[in-house]
Amino acid sequence: MIMTVGRMAVNNMNGPGAIGVAPDPASTAQGGADMPDATCSIEGCNNGGKLRRGWCRKHYARWTRHGDPTILLQPGWDGPVPCSVDACDRQAKARGMCHRHYDRWVAYGDPTKGLPIRPVLPASMPTADRIMAKVDKTETCWLWTGALAPNGYGVGWNGERTRQAHRLVYELLVGPIPEGKHLDHLCCVRNCVNPDHLEPVTQAENNRRVSERRA
Repeated sequence: MIMTVGRMAVNNMNGPGAIGVAPDPASTAQGGADMPDATCSIEGCNNGGKLRRGWCRKHYARWTRHGDPTILLQPGWDGPVPCSVDACDRQAKARGMCHRHYDRWVAYGDPTKGLPIRPVLPASMPTADRIMAKVDKTETCWLWTGALAPNGYGVGWNGERTRQAHRLVYELLVGPIPEGKHLDHLCCVRNCVNPDHLEPVTQAENNRRVSERRA
């Protein structure tokens, strides 16, 4: 029978795709009509439905998260899998990498590109040790490897609030900064926290030195 819809003639046949007839679920398991149902390609898995890369949802999710669709999580799971990148002790989240290395792999095609990733510090570590763990002592400057403010100065947590990193390290290793004084970076490296490169001066003197260096 021919039905006219607007200016188009449509065959009203029986079967999937016909007007007023719901498609057969078995024929659309692969995402299209008249396509045969399929099962996961992993040996011993009989899960069917919509497959990705030839795997069922469960095995595809394991491949996405761990980089291996056959990894066994239960039973016999030995605990979290460490990141596959050398010297990284974070837990693997996707494709055998921690979330930070995975994000870099997505962005650059290489999980080792970008700024160095800071190691995981135990929550029980004393505040002073946590501060010094973020200091990279070179032959000259002590570079802060923690967070940086937009102006280039390091920032860190003293257990109560966020403060400039060079002030934290100075107070930790030298002592209190005189009231009303600023710490001038003699090395002109803003993320340096080496106490030997820091001199307490008044704001006026600090501004004068900055003007001289820019001249």
